[in-house]
Amino acid sequence: MASDARRGAARSRLYGLASRLLLPPSPELFEGLQSGALFAEASAEARALGSRKVTRALAAVAKAWARHRPERLGELEAQFERAYGQAAGRDRPVYELQYGGTSDFGTPQALADVGGYYAAFSLRQHEHERCDHVGVEAEFMAYLCYLEAWAHANGLAEQRETAARAVRGFLHEHLSAFTSAFWQRVRTTAEPSAHREAAGLLSALVDEHCTRLRVARRERRYVELAALLLVLLTPVAALAGDGKALFESRCATCHGSKGDGQGIAAYLLNPKPRDLTQGTFRLRSTPTGTLPTDDDLLRTITEGIPGTAMPPAADLSEAERRSLVAHVKQLAPGFDVEGPGTPIRIGAAPAPTPARGAQGRQLYQKLQCSKCHGEQGKGDGPSAAALRDDDGLPSRPHDFTRPGGMKGGASAADVYRTFTTGLDGTPMPAFADALSDDERWSLAFFVLSLSARAEPAPQTVTRLAVADVAELPKGPEAPEWSSVAGARVALRPLWANASGPDTLVVRAASDGRGLALLLEWEDPTADVQGARAEQFTDGVAVQFPVGGGKPFFGMGERGRPVNIWHWRPDEELAELNATAPGTLTPQKPGQPQARGAGVWTYGRWRVAIWRALSTGQPNDAQLGGRRSVPIAFAVWNGAGGDRNGQKRVSFWLDLDFGVAR
Repeated sequence: MASDARRGAARSRLYGLASRLLLPPSPELFEGLQSGALFAEASAEARALGSRKVTRALAAVAKAWARHRPERLGELEAQFERAYGQAAGRDRPVYELQYGGTSDFGTPQALADVGGYYAAFSLRQHEHERCDHVGVEAEFMAYLCYLEAWAHANGLAEQRETAARAVRGFLHEHLSAFTSAFWQRVRTTAEPSAHREAAGLLSALVDEHCTRLRVARRERRYVELAALLLVLLTPVAALAGDGKALFESRCATCHGSKGDGQGIAAYLLNPKPRDLTQGTFRLRSTPTGTLPTDDDLLRTITEGIPGTAMPPAADLSEAERRSLVAHVKQLAPGFDVEGPGTPIRIGAAPAPTPARGAQGRQLYQKLQCSKCHGEQGKGDGPSAAALRDDDGLPSRPHDFTRPGGMKGGASAADVYRTFTTGLDGTPMPAFADALSDDERWSLAFFVLSLSARAEPAPQTVTRLAVADVAELPKGPEAPEWSSVAGARVALRPLWANASGPDTLVVRAASDGRGLALLLEWEDPTADVQGARAEQFTDGVAVQFPVGGGKPFFGMGERGRPVNIWHWRPDEELAELNATAPGTLTPQKPGQPQARGAGVWTYGRWRVAIWRALSTGQPNDAQLGGRRSVPIAFAVWNGAGGDRNGQKRVSFWLDLDFGVAR
């Protein structure tokens, strides 16, 4: 009896923790999370419950808290709002009745049924939330489990039976009907946080509870009416056609319309765009030699590939990105015959102890990783220069000492997955058979320790704020810049090499008539004049779309031109236009309006560019009267051989003026 009562009390407390994380955070919750007391108590309850699934789910909550730990209650509230607030509600509905199975006519009755459970136990409905909110229902289940455990511990058979019937009924009729679908929606759409993992904890608790009580689940899927009608009324070929059109506008410039990696920008890129028609995919959660899952492809499309020119497509809706997944599967052979492989199982990461790091170092030497990646992990091993992929193209080993840039992701689990699956089509093998599970974790931690010795990658932005100034700063040393805040913009190489900056610091100011930009980046040498054929100059460029929207970030696309301001130290600033790679055209003499000047001191370039907001010229980007304008950047490192298309670039950012001008 005591063990059953203890288990019931543990379940009650764990439901309570899930509820607190799924409802707006309180100061008490923040304090408990910050101190670690909540996780310590919950871990003890999970052990008492005796469910490995619940223990793993709780560990995922604690890990997410440690990795994305906010410093203030306001930051925790912001995390919650991004996970379950108004803006996220459409993607991640938090109400039971939004998960199908209830018509508009049945909704009042269903809500009354939920409310009836609360009333039966003399509980008032939540002051700020509907009674079918997932957090409110979890809170109610915590209360029921507590009543049942208390009655059990005190030998009150009648009260215990009453509570037990309510537990089984509410579990069957309500919680089990949607928590699994809720977790699936959250895990694929919400950003990592303890709030996100709380949905997984609740789902694991409900699974364990249903299994122990042998309660049948009444699972319902989340279906938006508009989406349901679209699926029912639209032929599959038409849905695939949407993906084809998106692929043509967003992907074909590099990958080619056929997906064969022969787009018009392919000659500018290293590594080369993937030939999707070969059916060989490097970034997968499936074993070597197998095809990726839809979620694998979706992740690559959504996040892009670090260290390459493959941009993230997070600005597209999930439906649009999934239509791209469908089209990629049409281009690649095998999906219609064998389908994807079975994803590998990745358990909770062990603690990165010194002993584990030492074991990882020994494995690094035993497997001769240094032949490719070098003794210090800098990608400079004796075999590095000769490495080729399956297409015979150079395959440069990753430099582990540079933070970020790992194509498959830079978390311990990401690196473990790469060691398990390998990077098909490259010299990087899979170690699933060569190393045990424990050894792969040790090797992952050692590899990550090589980048931990470097300075952490600075935080970068996707929006730039324009400061209001009384007088437009004209020149890199203008005193007005002292009052303008700078922001770091991430840069990616179009042509992979070890040189060049990873970030560009940008300051923007406007006096209501003109725009001035101050661009700063680290460069140990000032390459100011290309006197010989093998010498190249440093440089920087700013790019705006001439019309609306965001065309292809690599110099625009047909029918959607861009306006480029290009500065280099040996020439006057040039204003150019382009409609695709290879179409760069200088503006006519007398037409350019922008001016620029730069200075190099102590290993750092400072370049100022300024121009009137509006020029009246049809080939210029007109910036006046707009609250936000897309902007992108490029940087050339002459000492590294950068010229023309060999450069580092940003993707589109939003330049915010704050008020209409």
